[in-house]
Amino acid sequence: GVSLGVVDLSNWNCGDDERMISGMLHLHSFSYIIAREYFYDVINNPPGNMKCCKMAYWAAANSHWYTLWGPTSNEELKEARVLINEGKKCDTEKDLEKDMMKLVEYVFNTVEYKTNNENRLFVNSEIDKRERNWLLNETEKLIEKHPLDVELKLQYMLILNDYVLVELNNNVDDVVAFEYALRAGEIGEELFKDHKNHPGVLHYIIHSYDYPKFSHKALVHARLFGDVAPDQAHALHMAAHIYIREALFENSIMSDIKSMLISLNYEYGYLAFDQVIETKRAEEYVIHDEYLHSLSYLIYSNLQLARDETAKQLLLVMNNVDNIYLSINEEGPSYSMNVIYAYYAIETRSW
Repeated sequence: GVSLGVVDLSNWNCGDDERMISGMLHLHSFSYIIAREYFYDVINNPPGNMKCCKMAYWAAANSHWYTLWGPTSNEELKEARVLINEGKKCDTEKDLEKDMMKLVEYVFNTVEYKTNNENRLFVNSEIDKRERNWLLNETEKLIEKHPLDVELKLQYMLILNDYVLVELNNNVDDVVAFEYALRAGEIGEELFKDHKNHPGVLHYIIHSYDYPKFSHKALVHARLFGDVAPDQAHALHMAAHIYIREALFENSIMSDIKSMLISLNYEYGYLAFDQVIETKRAEEYVIHDEYLHSLSYLIYSNLQLARDETAKQLLLVMNNVDNIYLSINEEGPSYSMNVIYAYYAIETRSW
């Protein structure tokens, strides 16, 4: 079988459906395209005698919110809002599900359409700050109302982490930014006590502490994430974020090699799907983007160990990247490809 971690969706009406479980496992490792296919399958084919599954709409909408990876395009923003509106029509007796749908609606209603597609939560201005504080307060109220729900707290962690990037990207106030990061990390550490195999808990703790002054706090979680989800390339790579911060470059190298090997496995793009995913684009995104991302960290770690020749040989790997894929205008691969050459040029002074 495939090992991606453990989630507990027992608070949801369709939480015992294997497709929902698989989708959430992928979503928490940011495999958005794969996760979305599972959720759409549940939407189109509800389990048992259910007319609809509200949380499938909630989860599918969340698969369009990329938080730490980049902005949501206008096209996907529209799709997410359609999902939310359809999900609101799905009846449920559970207050938790109603409140979770309200929360994702709050999130997407705070994102404005931008002509350049740079859609993020509250990118600037005093109005944005007031809206931001309002959303945080509303989320905290829901957590007080549903104190045992893990997924609700994980969404709060993502909101906080998004705000960290907003503050840092705008050079507004790193004190405020790191207050958000610490708050998210503390929530994650509390969840970790009872959910040590949950991919979202481990993943979001690592992101919360992915800064030089906090990275030591996530060493345990970084080491564990790859063991919990050994068939997920991004999970295997995530430890490298912390290892590099802590100058554990050999550890980083091993994490990224493992991640690259998994990402090149043909079956990786089709885990347990039975042909659910058939589009070439989905396969390419899952495989090549994670491969390039891990490669950039691998080259950087070798350069820090003065293994310049090894890094140079790794640059040759770029020749194997499918040019057809590179024609797809995705932010992730483009960034990884550019930063790989930048690392090498700067570290070796190869101007």
